[in-house]
Amino acid sequence: MQEFIKKNYFVFFVLFSGIPLFFLPNVWDGVIFDYGLITENLSGIKTFYKEIGSPFQLIFFYLVFFIKKITFIPHEFLFDLFTIIVLILFSLEIKKYSIIVFELDNKWGNLCAIFAITCPLWDSLIAINLGLYLFCFYLALLGYRLFISKNLSIKIIGIIIILMSFSIKSNFSFIIGLTLAHNLILFLNKQIVNKYSLLFILFLSTFSYLIDINFFPPYGMFEGYNQVTLKNLDFFALVKNVYNYSTFFVFYLWIPIFYLLILKFKGQNIKFSSLFEKKDIINYFAILIIFATSIAPYLLTNKSNDLLFFTEYMDRHAFLLPLSFGIFFTILFKKINDISHLRKIHLLFLVLFLLQNLSILSIAYYTKIESALFRYDFVEQLKKIEKLPGGNVQIISSHMPGYLRHYEVSFLFFKAYGQASWWGEVITDKKIRENVKPGEWILKRDDYKTQLVLDDYYQRCSIVIQLTNEIDKFDRILKFYILNFRDYFKIKVLKTVC
Repeated sequence: MQEFIKKNYFVFFVLFSGIPLFFLPNVWDGVIFDYGLITENLSGIKTFYKEIGSPFQLIFFYLVFFIKKITFIPHEFLFDLFTIIVLILFSLEIKKYSIIVFELDNKWGNLCAIFAITCPLWDSLIAINLGLYLFCFYLALLGYRLFISKNLSIKIIGIIIILMSFSIKSNFSFIIGLTLAHNLILFLNKQIVNKYSLLFILFLSTFSYLIDINFFPPYGMFEGYNQVTLKNLDFFALVKNVYNYSTFFVFYLWIPIFYLLILKFKGQNIKFSSLFEKKDIINYFAILIIFATSIAPYLLTNKSNDLLFFTEYMDRHAFLLPLSFGIFFTILFKKINDISHLRKIHLLFLVLFLLQNLSILSIAYYTKIESALFRYDFVEQLKKIEKLPGGNVQIISSHMPGYLRHYEVSFLFFKAYGQASWWGEVITDKKIRENVKPGEWILKRDDYKTQLVLDDYYQRCSIVIQLTNEIDKFDRILKFYILNFRDYFKIKVLKTVC
């Protein structure tokens, strides 16, 4: 282990990116899995993954449930430990891919992994199902590395792992990008192209995709979910989405540009054209292929995420970017380092790059901390007031930290009262709705009720709650909300009609 850490010192950066996960609760879709494991009823989780078309990921929850039963280790701890291990493994595979395909040495491979593990995306991993997203992307990288082995047995294992990675549909495109980029570099550098491997990956991905969309499409509650259609390639939507993804590169380019200007100022004889020699252009084009195949599935479903949008969980649409992001900036810094001799300045700009990464990641984590504190205090306030009758709840709030979906409201009431008897909705326009209730199609199925935290629900009462003493996101910073969260967002029951 000591030798591994010495050789792969990028793992130390998991302290910044991964350790905060241990202190934040499951949120978003993660509460579905949290509830299922608390109640030891996995029917909702089972239905969720079957209907969404990813039954492979069910194995993880059965495993967590088994370990929890025999060891009494809290499943929340198992979730977080698993996610951190996957984050390290994913970054390790990025390092290995950069060494194999782009011929970086261990030093620069570690830098590539550091860029990846500090990429400002990982705050979204507090939702355990997004940890599984990342696990499937890791499987794609691992599977490809094993597949290109000359050993037939290892190659077959690689194919099996690649097939497992297809549990996340983005990997149908991503795996093609990995092999296209690799073989493009081999071809343009006049090395031996693995044409049979390339053709096999193209066939495997295409055939698997056709099987998936024809025999295992999303159904039930998720019918039509993430449907790929050319209609989503509307010009303006496409430009907007491509721009959103490009912010992960554009907002960092000022650092190497400033680096070059400082070197010029210091009298270094540096020509900008030296950054675009034949090998460099080949590498940049290969990175562009990886980038394009990483975002293509999301463009086809009209989804994207930009660098500074971190209040929700849209980061999941950018989980594949750390590969092209890490390799591009590593190669750029390496090239500048090779043509200059000022090592102290080089180190300074690397630190500056990492500080920007960690600063944006810290802001993203800050928004999640605010949301976690609000949820904790909301439950504590519910415990202190007279128990509300089961039924339909409307929460009036204009500045709630984060956002609560129906099942998240239900889960907070479950944590407060130990029953899944409430269906909730957050109202931001202060207009109280009529007939706020779950659909009959939900109530007719026990697995749907479990999935949406409604096991004990029946339509008995209509409740309206208003949050008072609210403050907006700017005041939450100025008034140190994370230290004084108990002073704000007070529960006031306006109406209970049974």
